[in-house]
Amino acid sequence: RPRHLRRAGALTAAAAATFALATPAQAAPSAEDRFAGRASAGWLARQFVDGTHLQTDFGGSSYDDPGLTLDAVLAFAAAKTNARHSDAALTWLGNPSTLGGYIGTGSESYAGAHAKLALTLQVTGADARAFGGRNIIAELVALQENSGRLSDASQWGDYSNAFGQSFGTIALKRAGLAARANSAAGYLQSQACADG
Repeated sequence: RPRHLRRAGALTAAAAATFALATPAQAAPSAEDRFAGRASAGWLARQFVDGTHLQTDFGGSSYDDPGLTLDAVLAFAAAKTNARHSDAALTWLGNPSTLGGYIGTGSESYAGAHAKLALTLQVTGADARAFGGRNIIAELVALQENSGRLSDASQWGDYSNAFGQSFGTIALKRAGLAARANSAAGYLQSQACADG
């Protein structure tokens, strides 16, 4: 599952956009800030393959990367631009084979992928309970342990991490599942070092 290891790096890129979307009202951005955001989003959109998704280069070969594509969709949402590329990306990801390869099928189910997808769908106004013929929220809930931890169900091991836990906490809160979100947040808090 080397692509899951690559996702950890991709998650970092989305974290800033996600926190910007989840924080309380801040001072309005300047015209210069808005221009810079749109210019950056425009560059990002031009990196899309076939106008629908991003790829990752690994060992000299390019691979379709749903997680990195979702990072871009979150960035577009934060910049309030490129809705056309966001829509195209979600249509591409909603294809059952692409979706299954990203969040898992059958006995394979990946917590971080579910969490980031659920949050991205919510942020863009899509239905996280009916995407690609699947209920992403219900599947995310099924991956939550009694401790609050969101864990992978996989024959390859559990690669869930604090990024996915963070995305999942926000997604569960936005889905109206306060008790589950609080449990997820509690688990995340419990992972802090002794000095906080």
